[in-house]
Amino acid sequence: MNLKRMLSNRRSVIITWLISYIVVLFVPVLFSAALYWEAQNTIDEQIQRANDTLLKQMQDAIDNEIAQVNRLTNEMYSNVKVHDLFYSNKFARDDFRYELYGIAQDLGRYRSTFSNIDEYYIYWSTSDIVITPMVYKPSSLLYSDLYSGSELSFGAWTHKISNLKQRQTMYTSRINETGRKQSYVSFISPFPADSNDKSVGSIVVMIDTNKLLHTISSVGQFNGGDLFILNENKQVLVSNTTKEIDLSPVSQILETSGNVYGNYHGIKSQFFYIKSYNSKLSYLMVVPGNLVWTASAYVRNVAAYSIVFSVLGGCILTVFFLRRNYKPLDSIMQSMTLYFGAEQKSGNEFHFIQNAFVDTVNEKEQTNVRLKQQQNQLRSHWISRLLKGRMDAQLSLEEAEPSFELKFDSENFCVMLFYLEDSELFFKKAHHLKVADKYKLLQFIVTNVVEELVNQQHTGYMAEVDDMMACLINIRLQDSKDTADRLEPIAREAQSFLKKHFEIEVTISISGFHTSKLEIPEAYNEALDAMEYKLIRGKHEIIRYEKIRKGDPSQLKAGYYYPLQIEQQLINYVKAGDVNKARASLNEIIERNFHQSVMNVELAKCLFFNLVSTFIKTMNEIGDMDIQETFFHNNPQAIEELTHSQTIADMHQQLLVMLEEVCRLTAAKLEVNKLKLKDDGLGEFLQKIIKFVKENYADANLNISMIGDSFQMKPTYVSKLFKDHSGEGLLDYINKIRIEKAKTLLREGNIPLQEVANLSGFNDLNTFMRLFKKFEGITPGQYKTF
Repeated sequence: MNLKRMLSNRRSVIITWLISYIVVLFVPVLFSAALYWEAQNTIDEQIQRANDTLLKQMQDAIDNEIAQVNRLTNEMYSNVKVHDLFYSNKFARDDFRYELYGIAQDLGRYRSTFSNIDEYYIYWSTSDIVITPMVYKPSSLLYSDLYSGSELSFGAWTHKISNLKQRQTMYTSRINETGRKQSYVSFISPFPADSNDKSVGSIVVMIDTNKLLHTISSVGQFNGGDLFILNENKQVLVSNTTKEIDLSPVSQILETSGNVYGNYHGIKSQFFYIKSYNSKLSYLMVVPGNLVWTASAYVRNVAAYSIVFSVLGGCILTVFFLRRNYKPLDSIMQSMTLYFGAEQKSGNEFHFIQNAFVDTVNEKEQTNVRLKQQQNQLRSHWISRLLKGRMDAQLSLEEAEPSFELKFDSENFCVMLFYLEDSELFFKKAHHLKVADKYKLLQFIVTNVVEELVNQQHTGYMAEVDDMMACLINIRLQDSKDTADRLEPIAREAQSFLKKHFEIEVTISISGFHTSKLEIPEAYNEALDAMEYKLIRGKHEIIRYEKIRKGDPSQLKAGYYYPLQIEQQLINYVKAGDVNKARASLNEIIERNFHQSVMNVELAKCLFFNLVSTFIKTMNEIGDMDIQETFFHNNPQAIEELTHSQTIADMHQQLLVMLEEVCRLTAAKLEVNKLKLKDDGLGEFLQKIIKFVKENYADANLNISMIGDSFQMKPTYVSKLFKDHSGEGLLDYINKIRIEKAKTLLREGNIPLQEVANLSGFNDLNTFMRLFKKFEGITPGQYKTF
């Protein structure tokens, strides 16, 4: 027996045995490795937690120092004397010496409160003067005092503190009185620019780096790491080492906190970093790996050696038992291969005989399935042509019945159409299938469910027709009076079953009853006509042709309800930006048209496009093209979505969205006009016009000309001004006030209409009644009755 030949056959049972032995071998090995991994992770976490804690202590200590700097900076920022001096013209008048003295005295008083701050001063860029505690001096003198011997030149220093736009931190040094170099961390905070967008000065607070080093020294001594304080530009401000650092390992992630690995002076090290809470500083700690991971490496090596020895011993035993157990099976396979041929061998040795038999059976079953599928497809295609009246002259109906296994028990026929609505939930369940297979499965389920339910009482055959599915039903009952009533429960049960078990939603239409095979195309056309009423009835409905076409003719509307006064009322609501009243008016129009009687589909579409036309006319009537342009910019697909809506409910919802958008735009326009009125000082003038109208509405001569004469302005100007800033025509406003007064008088109930018209400012009763109906939608007499 050749072990190499056995292993070359990847489907051989020896591979299965080998995998089994390897699994048994590696279970304890993996368990040991898991224990080591867990122990290693625990050690690593403890080490990292300790270093994170040390870095957090460093952060807290330094942040406390910075908090003192921030409080001192805020004290100087909030000094009233500083603001009075820096943002005034006292420098031009040369009367600022006393204020400088006062500010210097205030700064001197901060010494006792902020004793840990080494130096601080305020630079006034307008006069090039620096204010220090108790004294002020020219900037050149301060530079010689604080920055003598510094690498920072006088020009660079003045440029730095006089041209800042935001707070910065920098490292500075000088040679002190003893001749030693003294280093500082300077926190520079600029004042807000003046009205000319020029810098007025900066506040500079300096902390001796030795204090910061003393604060962080205990952290570095504990773990032997190097510590760094970095400014916002990732420059080193303070460090406990003189070594230079390569920040490339953390340059991209210093904005957060954490740790990374990298090389530090040729040594693999761990970089721990964290950002200051109250400044833009970052704190960095670099710990060489050889100081931390020595014990961890020893544990790792011991575990690795033990695992290697275990694996080697197990492999030797595995080879021995494989050869011993496979030898008798190999003899059997050599005998069977001589009979079946080597090319017939598939799977492992135990599956060889079983597969030879199963392959033969499967091949026969697949042939039968393909024949059945082809027959079903041919039958579906033939039924589709039968429904459309496109029968093949070479194949009669009588010849097709046995060919396609069709059986018609009577001459009574009916057609059901199924429109598959959004089946997204079903497709999610079948996510493992391709898109084409999903649709095939969907059609297969619908076909089987419908045929199963129909065949309980009648005989039904499903077929795919265009983008719908049709069921040709052969009615077994001889009495056709209640045929439609018997089919509707079947349709409802199918609809409910598909929704409950498969998340498939359908709309169903049922044709009328027909008593001849030649009338099958007519039944199909009736079902199509009924399906069109999905627009009126909505989705997921069962629509019977008899109820739509053969009901009471008085129920079919010859027009729709949308009179001019109702349209004008809706326009007024939209122009006023009153979305609640506009929505209520639109809902009432839909209710009057679709919930009281049946409307023709084409007429329903005309109504909705008429309503859209009203919105567009309203935007045009406002006279501001920006509103119309903004509407179509924000809703570029509004009209297209409306035309593609499949039901009245969808169209109604789309209209509500468009209505709310138009009302929002008009309301925003009115608000802008009000603000403009306020800014232009015209609000008071318009209030005078409104007051004049309310006081003189009963005067029949009140009109735009009378108002213009009263205010000594041209009537056209007064009218345009009123409409531009109120969104409503002046004449419409006069009529609205008069109508409101008329409503009050009508509610009293005992005043004749002519007298009501006169008291409201109308000489002509017909004019009064016409305007009342325009604004309220009903006549004064009807309003009085209500």
